[in-house]
Amino acid sequence: MKRAWPLVVVLLTGCATLRAFFREERPPFVPPEATSVAGAQARAIGVAYEDWMAYLAESRATREAVEDAGELVPHPENRRAAECLDRPDAYQTWVWLGDAGTSYHVYILIAEGVCFPRHEEPYYGDYMTYEIDAQTFQILKKEVQE
Repeated sequence: MKRAWPLVVVLLTGCATLRAFFREERPPFVPPEATSVAGAQARAIGVAYEDWMAYLAESRATREAVEDAGELVPHPENRRAAECLDRPDAYQTWVWLGDAGTSYHVYILIAEGVCFPRHEEPYYGDYMTYEIDAQTFQILKKEVQE
């Protein structure tokens, strides 16, 4: 055992050194399923999402006005899908810094498996693309992709 003692010290020192190089960035109180999002990216996503939710509310109001006027009687399955797509959790968001750091690009797409079953080939449906100024966080450009 006397001969193994230096080996144990070296092993423990090596483990401590490796741990210092490969630190976990997750604070101990944050659960493993949490996702880290940088503050500026979160703000760009928030700007895009707020606009997207306003767009969906406007679409819903138009749809309901047409239905209330009796001009359209939707199939119950279509009504359920439309109601599901009005929920924020029905979408996923992708964001990245582009244009040499002057703007964020935010894509909001239908999340697979929430309103519709998953398919072998991914279905993105209609989605919205945003370009958000990286300094002012104003929407520079937005487009519905069909």
